[in-house]
Amino acid sequence: MIAARILFGALFVYLVSSAAGQIFFRVVGLRLRPYERGFLSFVTGAAILSNVVFLLAALNIFYTWVLAAIGAAILAAPLLQGPNQDCAEGPPEPDFSPAWKVVFWLPYALFGAVYVIAAMAPETSPDGGGGYHLGLVARYYDHRGFLPLRTNMYAGLPAGIEMLFLAAFAFGRHSAAALTHLLFLLTLPFGMIACGRRAGKPLAGLIGALLVFLAPVVARDATCAYVDVATAAVSFGAFCFLEIWLEEQQQGALIALGVLAGFCYACKLTAGAAPLFAVAAVVGAGLARHRGVGVICRQAMVVGSVALALISPWLVRNIVVFGNPIFPFMNRVFPNPWQYPMVEASLRQMLAHMNDVRWWQIPFEVTTGGKLVGIIGPIFLLSPLALAGARSRLGRHLLLACLAMSVT
Repeated sequence: MIAARILFGALFVYLVSSAAGQIFFRVVGLRLRPYERGFLSFVTGAAILSNVVFLLAALNIFYTWVLAAIGAAILAAPLLQGPNQDCAEGPPEPDFSPAWKVVFWLPYALFGAVYVIAAMAPETSPDGGGGYHLGLVARYYDHRGFLPLRTNMYAGLPAGIEMLFLAAFAFGRHSAAALTHLLFLLTLPFGMIACGRRAGKPLAGLIGALLVFLAPVVARDATCAYVDVATAAVSFGAFCFLEIWLEEQQQGALIALGVLAGFCYACKLTAGAAPLFAVAAVVGAGLARHRGVGVICRQAMVVGSVALALISPWLVRNIVVFGNPIFPFMNRVFPNPWQYPMVEASLRQMLAHMNDVRWWQIPFEVTTGGKLVGIIGPIFLLSPLALAGARSRLGRHLLLACLAMSVT
């Protein structure tokens, strides 16, 4: 019975998110290729569901029956509208040979099964079940919504993914939240493969997907109620929409880019630069194509305003609770009695050189050493080979996106 509740909680989030994404695509008139719809509808719908849960929590009406009713309505909407025929047309993209499909599906199935079992186990991770991610979620659930927790620094961080955890928690408690985080890793490989297929490089997408899916620290993080892998998936979804817009100039892709760029901030502060880089990419593309100033400004405003709509709920909440929209940071600019600037400075110094790791040591420690609390694997010591990808359009865009999202 417990296992069924855990599975139901995560499945509820996945199905409702996917349905919400499909509804959104219809509303904005976005046409996607069939192999892109699964991943992109899930991450886009997750942003929508997260904001729905935020609204319920802000109004202190987060009851399981209310969430279930809203979820049922979202699930029913696409069924009432009939099958979606809005698929983008284009030349057939190259697919994989049967041998490469086995290379992908065999480890995906084997490791995926292990990941699911690990995620369903009792959630005892330091920051997840035993810390602030689900500690705060449990408090919100007990109080049917937000309550001011001014003595907890982490309560001021944006919690876009935790809102999805709250939805799963309502049905399956802690392990359902961890399994919800795993959904992002289970779907991310298909987004990477779809991006590669669209660019005519399906094998690059497949190998990249496996490297991420099998990376040790990625698997460990994704099977806990953390937010890092989910943030990475949302960031990659934003990149996919940017590529679609650059290729097809669909207005709907521009709106979707703004949604996921703004949701990046809601997922994790270290991804908060995503909206700025999304706007910069749109402006840069407009200048490169010699668009008029008016056109460039309109396109940048679409991305910026939509992203701001996803960011502003968290800023407003922090202003109301802490008197500081960026709490627990920038306390010199927004002085408040809940966080002293000296504490913020100490935290910044500690994180700048975690475990006394210097910047020049990061490549080794993050791939092999482990002093940064986990490794992505020694194979990523070959990452400089990615520079050779600059010869292709997709490679250049990926390198620029990697640089942009690595700044923080």
